[in-house]
Amino acid sequence: QPYGMAAYLASQWTGVPYMLKHAGSDLGRLMKQRDLTTAYREILRAADSVWTGSAFTEPFLAMGVKEENIWPGRPPQVPGIFSPQATPLDLNGFLKRLATLQSKHVQTALINTNPIDLSKPSIGIYGKVGEVKGSFDLLNALRLLKQRGLDFNLLALTQGRALTSFKRAIDELDLQDRTWIFPFIPHWKVPGFIRVCTAVCFLEREFPISFHSPTIPSEILACGTSLIVSREISNKQHRIKDRFIDGQNVLIVDDPKQHLDLARHLTVIIRDPGKAQP
Repeated sequence: QPYGMAAYLASQWTGVPYMLKHAGSDLGRLMKQRDLTTAYREILRAADSVWTGSAFTEPFLAMGVKEENIWPGRPPQVPGIFSPQATPLDLNGFLKRLATLQSKHVQTALINTNPIDLSKPSIGIYGKVGEVKGSFDLLNALRLLKQRGLDFNLLALTQGRALTSFKRAIDELDLQDRTWIFPFIPHWKVPGFIRVCTAVCFLEREFPISFHSPTIPSEILACGTSLIVSREISNKQHRIKDRFIDGQNVLIVDDPKQHLDLARHLTVIIRDPGKAQP
Protein backbone atom coordinates (compact mmCIF):
# COMPACT_ATOMS: atom_id res chain seq x y z
CA GLN A 1 0.00 0.00 0.00
CA PRO A 2 -0.27 2.22 -1.95
CA TYR A 3 1.95 0.93 -4.76
CA GLY A 4 0.56 -2.60 -4.93
CA MET A 5 -2.99 -1.34 -5.05
CA ALA A 6 -2.11 1.21 -7.72
CA ALA A 7 -0.41 -1.51 -9.80
CA TYR A 8 -3.48 -3.73 -9.51
CA LEU A 9 -5.83 -0.97 -10.69
CA ALA A 10 -3.53 0.06 -13.55
CA SER A 11 -3.29 -3.58 -14.66
CA GLN A 12 -7.05 -4.03 -14.56
CA TRP A 13 -7.55 -0.96 -16.71
CA THR A 14 -4.75 -1.55 -19.23
CA GLY A 15 -4.06 -5.30 -19.24
CA VAL A 16 -0.36 -4.65 -18.44
CA PRO A 17 1.06 -7.42 -16.16
CA TYR A 18 2.36 -6.55 -12.72
CA MET A 19 4.63 -8.15 -10.12
CA LEU A 20 3.99 -7.81 -6.39
CA LYS A 21 6.42 -7.87 -3.46
CA HIS A 22 4.92 -7.80 0.03
CA ALA A 23 6.24 -6.82 3.44
CA GLY A 24 5.78 -8.82 6.61
CA SER A 25 3.31 -6.29 7.97
CA ASP A 26 1.15 -6.66 4.84
CA LEU A 27 0.32 -10.26 5.70
CA GLY A 28 0.89 -10.22 9.44
CA ARG A 29 -1.13 -7.10 10.29
CA LEU A 30 -2.78 -5.15 7.49
CA MET A 31 -4.43 -8.05 5.68
CA LYS A 32 -6.07 -9.11 8.93
CA GLN A 33 -8.03 -5.87 9.04
CA ARG A 34 -11.58 -6.51 7.92
CA ASP A 35 -11.66 -3.60 5.48
CA LEU A 36 -8.48 -4.73 3.71
CA THR A 37 -8.75 -8.53 3.62
CA THR A 38 -10.69 -8.79 0.36
CA ALA A 39 -8.66 -6.10 -1.41
CA TYR A 40 -5.32 -7.69 -0.47
CA ARG A 41 -6.46 -11.17 -1.47
CA GLU A 42 -7.64 -9.97 -4.89
CA ILE A 43 -4.41 -8.01 -5.49
CA LEU A 44 -2.35 -11.12 -4.68
CA ARG A 45 -4.50 -13.44 -6.79
CA ALA A 46 -4.36 -11.15 -9.83
CA ALA A 47 -0.59 -10.58 -9.75
CA ASP A 48 1.44 -12.21 -12.53
CA SER A 49 4.09 -13.03 -9.93
CA VAL A 50 4.23 -12.69 -6.15
CA TRP A 51 7.67 -12.19 -4.63
CA THR A 52 7.85 -13.40 -1.03
CA GLY A 53 10.77 -13.72 1.36
CA SER A 54 9.02 -16.69 2.96
CA ALA A 55 9.66 -20.25 1.80
CA PHE A 56 6.08 -21.19 2.73
CA THR A 57 3.68 -21.00 -0.18
CA GLU A 58 0.61 -22.53 1.51
CA PRO A 59 -0.96 -19.21 2.61
CA PHE A 60 -0.81 -17.89 -0.95
CA LEU A 61 -2.18 -21.11 -2.44
CA ALA A 62 -5.05 -20.95 0.05
CA MET A 63 -5.89 -17.46 -1.23
CA GLY A 64 -6.07 -18.74 -4.79
CA VAL A 65 -2.66 -17.56 -6.03
CA LYS A 66 -1.41 -19.90 -8.77
CA GLU A 67 1.59 -21.94 -7.67
CA GLU A 68 3.60 -21.04 -10.77
CA ASN A 69 3.12 -17.34 -9.93
CA ILE A 70 4.73 -17.60 -6.49
CA TRP A 71 8.43 -16.77 -6.27
CA PRO A 72 9.38 -17.86 -2.72
CA GLY A 73 12.51 -17.17 -0.72
CA ARG A 74 13.60 -14.23 -2.87
CA PRO A 75 15.86 -11.94 -0.81
CA PRO A 76 14.82 -8.28 -1.02
CA GLN A 77 17.05 -6.24 -3.27
CA VAL A 78 17.95 -2.67 -2.40
CA PRO A 79 17.26 -0.42 -5.42
CA GLY A 80 20.29 1.19 -7.02
CA ILE A 81 19.12 4.69 -6.03
CA PHE A 82 20.37 3.90 -2.50
CA SER A 83 23.99 4.81 -3.08
CA PRO A 84 26.81 6.97 -1.63
CA GLN A 85 26.48 8.95 -4.87
CA ALA A 86 22.89 9.99 -4.06
CA THR A 87 22.58 13.78 -3.94
CA PRO A 88 21.92 14.95 -0.37
CA LEU A 89 18.48 16.49 0.03
CA ASP A 90 18.37 20.28 0.44
CA LEU A 91 16.62 20.06 3.80
CA ASN A 92 16.66 23.79 4.51
CA GLY A 93 15.19 24.54 1.09
CA PHE A 94 12.59 21.81 1.66
CA LEU A 95 11.83 23.30 5.09
CA LYS A 96 11.25 26.74 3.58
CA ARG A 97 8.83 25.35 0.98
CA LEU A 98 6.92 23.37 3.61
CA ALA A 99 6.57 26.43 5.84
CA THR A 100 4.69 28.27 3.06
CA LEU A 101 2.16 25.49 2.49
CA GLN A 102 -1.25 25.65 4.14
CA SER A 103 -1.81 21.90 3.96
CA LYS A 104 -2.99 20.51 7.31
CA HIS A 105 -1.03 17.35 6.48
CA VAL A 106 2.21 19.37 6.29
CA GLN A 107 1.55 21.77 9.15
CA THR A 108 0.77 18.87 11.49
CA ALA A 109 4.31 17.57 10.96
CA LEU A 110 6.25 20.81 11.34
CA ILE A 111 7.39 21.67 14.87
CA ASN A 112 10.48 23.71 14.03
CA THR A 113 10.95 25.95 11.00
CA ASN A 114 14.28 27.46 12.07
CA PRO A 115 17.17 26.76 9.68
CA ILE A 116 19.08 23.53 10.40
CA ASP A 117 22.77 23.89 11.18
CA LEU A 118 24.02 20.88 9.23
CA SER A 119 27.57 21.40 10.47
CA LYS A 120 26.36 19.69 13.66
CA PRO A 121 26.05 15.87 13.82
CA SER A 122 22.59 14.91 12.62
CA ILE A 123 20.82 11.80 13.89
CA GLY A 124 18.07 10.67 11.50
CA ILE A 125 15.10 8.34 11.51
CA TYR A 126 12.61 7.59 8.76
CA GLY A 127 9.43 5.55 8.56
CA LYS A 128 6.59 5.41 11.06
CA VAL A 129 7.25 6.22 14.70
CA GLY A 130 5.96 4.09 17.57
CA GLU A 131 6.80 2.35 20.82
CA VAL A 132 8.06 -0.88 19.20
CA LYS A 133 9.95 1.21 16.65
CA GLY A 134 12.20 2.46 19.45
CA SER A 135 11.23 6.06 18.63
CA PHE A 136 10.57 7.06 22.23
CA ASP A 137 13.66 5.20 23.42
CA LEU A 138 15.68 7.36 21.04
CA LEU A 139 14.15 10.57 22.44
CA ASN A 140 14.92 9.54 26.01
CA ALA A 141 18.52 8.74 25.12
CA LEU A 142 18.95 12.04 23.28
CA ARG A 143 17.58 13.91 26.29
CA LEU A 144 20.39 12.39 28.35
CA LEU A 145 22.94 13.59 25.80
CA LYS A 146 21.52 17.12 25.80
CA GLN A 147 21.78 17.18 29.60
CA ARG A 148 25.45 16.21 29.25
CA GLY A 149 26.04 19.18 26.95
CA LEU A 150 26.33 17.37 23.61
CA ASP A 151 25.08 19.26 20.56
CA PHE A 152 23.26 17.55 17.68
CA ASN A 153 20.25 17.64 15.37
CA LEU A 154 17.43 15.10 15.27
CA LEU A 155 15.91 14.80 11.78
CA ALA A 156 12.72 12.74 11.56
CA LEU A 157 11.09 11.86 8.26
CA THR A 158 7.92 10.42 9.65
CA GLN A 159 4.17 10.24 10.02
CA GLY A 160 1.77 7.74 11.53
CA ARG A 161 -0.76 7.39 14.32
CA ALA A 162 1.86 7.88 17.03
CA LEU A 163 3.07 11.21 15.63
CA THR A 164 1.06 13.29 18.12
CA SER A 165 2.53 11.34 21.05
CA PHE A 166 6.00 11.63 19.48
CA LYS A 167 5.69 15.41 19.22
CA ARG A 168 4.43 15.62 22.80
CA ALA A 169 7.44 13.60 24.00
CA ILE A 170 9.82 15.91 22.10
CA ASP A 171 8.33 18.86 23.96
CA GLU A 172 8.32 17.14 27.36
CA LEU A 173 11.94 16.02 26.97
CA ASP A 174 13.01 19.54 25.91
CA LEU A 175 14.28 18.50 22.49
CA GLN A 176 12.19 20.85 20.35
CA ASP A 177 15.09 23.28 19.81
CA ARG A 178 17.13 20.61 17.95
CA THR A 179 14.42 18.49 16.32
CA TRP A 180 12.89 18.82 12.86
CA ILE A 181 10.04 16.65 11.62
CA PHE A 182 9.36 16.28 7.90
CA PRO A 183 6.34 14.57 6.30
CA PHE A 184 6.89 11.54 4.07
CA ILE A 185 8.45 12.19 0.68
CA PRO A 186 8.48 10.09 -2.52
CA HIS A 187 10.57 6.97 -1.98
CA TRP A 188 13.09 7.95 -4.65
CA LYS A 189 14.04 11.00 -2.54
CA VAL A 190 14.71 8.98 0.62
CA PRO A 191 18.38 8.29 -0.31
CA GLY A 192 18.92 12.06 -0.33
CA PHE A 193 17.57 12.27 3.21
CA ILE A 194 19.83 9.44 4.38
CA ARG A 195 22.86 11.16 2.85
CA VAL A 196 22.19 14.36 4.85
CA CYS A 197 22.36 12.46 8.14
CA THR A 198 25.50 11.65 10.10
CA ALA A 199 23.84 8.43 11.24
CA VAL A 200 20.39 6.91 10.86
CA CYS A 201 18.77 4.83 13.61
CA PHE A 202 16.56 1.80 13.20
CA LEU A 203 15.78 0.64 16.73
CA GLU A 204 12.76 -1.61 16.32
CA ARG A 205 12.34 -4.02 19.25
CA GLU A 206 9.74 -6.53 20.43
CA PHE A 207 7.97 -6.24 17.07
CA PRO A 208 4.78 -8.35 17.19
CA ILE A 209 5.27 -9.93 13.73
CA SER A 210 8.09 -12.45 14.11
CA PHE A 211 8.84 -12.83 10.38
CA HIS A 212 9.05 -9.06 9.85
CA SER A 213 12.44 -8.42 8.23
CA PRO A 214 12.72 -4.76 7.18
CA THR A 215 15.10 -3.61 4.45
CA ILE A 216 15.69 -0.14 5.94
CA PRO A 217 19.07 -1.11 7.47
CA SER A 218 20.29 -2.23 4.04
CA GLU A 219 19.11 1.06 2.51
CA ILE A 220 21.06 3.08 5.08
CA LEU A 221 24.24 1.05 4.63
CA ALA A 222 23.96 1.19 0.83
CA CYS A 223 24.07 4.99 1.08
CA GLY A 224 27.34 4.84 3.04
CA THR A 225 25.74 6.38 6.14
CA SER A 226 26.40 5.08 9.65
CA LEU A 227 23.70 2.76 11.00
CA ILE A 228 22.64 2.47 14.64
CA VAL A 229 20.45 -0.63 14.86
CA SER A 230 18.82 -2.79 17.51
CA ARG A 231 20.12 -6.31 18.09
CA GLU A 232 16.67 -7.68 17.18
CA ILE A 233 16.78 -6.11 13.74
CA SER A 234 20.44 -6.94 13.25
CA ASN A 235 19.60 -10.61 13.77
CA LYS A 236 16.85 -10.38 11.15
CA GLN A 237 19.21 -9.14 8.42
CA HIS A 238 19.84 -12.74 7.33
CA ARG A 239 21.55 -11.84 4.07
CA ILE A 240 24.13 -9.43 5.51
CA LYS A 241 24.24 -9.84 9.32
CA ASP A 242 27.43 -11.92 9.17
CA ARG A 243 29.16 -8.86 7.73
CA PHE A 244 28.15 -6.61 10.63
CA ILE A 245 31.12 -5.69 12.85
CA ASP A 246 29.85 -3.75 15.85
CA GLY A 247 31.83 -0.56 16.35
CA GLN A 248 33.46 -0.73 12.91
CA ASN A 249 30.82 -0.70 10.15
CA VAL A 250 27.67 -0.57 12.31
CA LEU A 251 26.64 0.19 15.89
CA ILE A 252 24.40 -2.48 17.45
CA VAL A 253 22.29 -1.68 20.50
CA ASP A 254 21.36 -4.81 22.43
CA ASP A 255 18.20 -3.33 23.94
CA PRO A 256 17.06 0.22 23.01
CA LYS A 257 14.93 0.29 26.15
CA GLN A 258 18.21 0.59 28.07
CA HIS A 259 18.50 4.31 27.45
CA LEU A 260 21.94 4.71 29.03
CA ASP A 261 23.38 2.11 26.67
CA LEU A 262 21.63 3.65 23.67
CA ALA A 263 22.97 7.06 24.72
CA ARG A 264 26.48 5.55 24.82
CA HIS A 265 26.19 4.42 21.19
CA LEU A 266 24.82 7.79 20.10
CA THR A 267 27.69 9.54 21.88
CA VAL A 268 30.17 7.62 19.73
CA ILE A 269 28.66 9.03 16.53
CA ILE A 270 28.13 12.56 17.85
CA ARG A 271 31.72 12.86 19.08
CA ASP A 272 33.25 11.03 16.10
CA PRO A 273 30.92 11.45 13.07
CA GLY A 274 33.14 9.28 10.87
CA LYS A 275 32.91 6.31 13.23
CA ALA A 276 31.31 3.02 12.15
CA GLN A 277 30.77 3.97 8.52
CA PRO A 278 30.00 1.02 6.20
